[in-house]
Amino acid sequence: MEITENDFNKYVAVQESGITNMWAVDLVCRLTGLTEEQCLEIMKNYGKYKKMYEAKQGWLGLDSALHSLEGRNESLKKLQAN
Repeated sequence: MEITENDFNKYVAVQESGITNMWAVDLVCRLTGLTEEQCLEIMKNYGKYKKMYEAKQGWLGLDSALHSLEGRNESLKKLQAN
């Protein structure tokens, strides 16, 4: 399975936001747009992806990932309200 830099950045953006427990995989999937399989792959191999993408970009890609998550934050607010 391929995890792109953008996939990883979306996962990290949710993680760093503190918006949810990352073990709540179903919610993480909804917030990131990743599949359950992708989320679990990132969780299992987090160190590998962090090393690979952090070295490549110095985490500059997080801004674009956070930007793509802004619309999903509204969805989360609706979920939390229910």
